[in-house]
Amino acid sequence: MSDIASGGLHLVEEFPVPAPPELIEQCFNRVEHYQPLYGLTGVEGPLRSCRDRAVAIETALGSSGRRFRLIDFGSSLGYFPFYFADRGATTTGVDINPENTAVALATQRINGLAATFKTGALDLATVSAILPGEYDVALALSVLHHITLRRGLDYVKQLVAELLARIPILVVELAHRDEGVNFAWRESLPEDPLEIFAACSNIQIHRLGDFSSHLSSSVRPMYCITR
Repeated sequence: MSDIASGGLHLVEEFPVPAPPELIEQCFNRVEHYQPLYGLTGVEGPLRSCRDRAVAIETALGSSGRRFRLIDFGSSLGYFPFYFADRGATTTGVDINPENTAVALATQRINGLAATFKTGALDLATVSAILPGEYDVALALSVLHHITLRRGLDYVKQLVAELLARIPILVVELAHRDEGVNFAWRESLPEDPLEIFAACSNIQIHRLGDFSSHLSSSVRPMYCITR
């Protein structure tokens, strides 16, 4: 990790190291290679590059400084926790797939970044256990549509409201009904993607941009919500 403001150390991102063969095998044969392995080379062809969204989030959080506490729900292979840990944040990644967590931890043993990873679901029980003030920022990137399919729209409305009651900044990337895919989750989504915030009061919603998805030619909007 570098302290960019003081012109000190360099970013891990700037000096990637080769991934060992066993991690490459694990990435391609045991998990969906959805994200790049942060700080590593030799593992080509992730489904999404991720850096464009990370930079957009970093720009939006600029006024928060670099020492914020961030939790990433649906952290996959750990790209976003690593990206922000590399820049001075205290970060936690939570993913429902233990194999994803294993790859993130294996990556961490090589890149040395002090991110925390654990296996868990984004649900009301998990969110209710978060203490107010425990985190400054939460990420939920392209995960809420899966929960909408399994639990229903009202559940997701309550989930988002509980998140914002405990964490003052929430960044979401939202799938939508107009995507050119045949997955069941599409029909479970509301006409207006922002309807998931209907149970939240006193919030501001800022659109950070639209980002390509690996599933179709459609783009997905990303929002920063603050209370």
